[in-house]
Amino acid sequence: MLRLAEALGICDLGELTGDERLTAASFGESTHENLSEVAEALASHPISGSEEPIDVAGITARVRQGWELWHGSRRHRTTLATILPGLLRDTRTAVRRVDGDERRTLLSAQAQVYHLAQLYLSFQPASELLWLTGDRAMTAAQDADDPHAMAAAAW
Repeated sequence: MLRLAEALGICDLGELTGDERLTAASFGESTHENLSEVAEALASHPISGSEEPIDVAGITARVRQGWELWHGSRRHRTTLATILPGLLRDTRTAVRRVDGDERRTLLSAQAQVYHLAQLYLSFQPASELLWLTGDRAMTAAQDADDPHAMAAAAW
């Protein structure tokens, strides 16, 4: 409906739907207030100079927290945006610093973080970032050799 309204130069979808009044601005090109921070985290390539051990359990717990925030808040984008940039940076850094099973665990967690980022980016004027997160989610899931993460990334 939005594409049709745009093609016809109609700003009020009510002109297409009759009595059901809904303006195109309601679902158009609105940008979430934290989009720039999430975009910056996606574009950054953090380098950790720290030699402290990676807290794999702590990172996976933060990913679970992200899902709880997404599913448990009425303002899920705003709530998720408080931790999403840090999760994006931390999983990218941590994955490079571990091997073996810890790396697979973190790659699976990273795929979930990118999936959360996809959900955050949905319905925002940042389609290039949405495609980027989908690709990164699938790559991380495949590198983890985790069928569940691959299925979620494909979704």
